[in-house]
Amino acid sequence: VTFIAGTVDVTTIGAQTGVAAVDSSCTLGTGARGVNECKGSFLFDGTIHGKTGTYRADVFDWTAGG
Repeated sequence: VTFIAGTVDVTTIGAQTGVAAVDSSCTLGTGARGVNECKGSFLFDGTIHGKTGTYRADVFDWTAGG
C-alpha cells in the first residue's frame, strides 16, 4: 500500500473547479488492467455550483493511472 498526500487541481463536469488537498492510500497494480486503486478523502477549496467554500469528500475505489 502506498500513501499519497498533496494537492490536486479539481475540474469536473459542471461548475466545480478549485484545488483539493488529498489524503489517500493506494494499492498498486490491483485494479482492472493493473491500475492503482485508492481510497481516502480530499478537502476541496473552490466553487461548487457557484457557492464558494471548503468541502470534504470521501473517495472509495478511485482508480489512479499514469
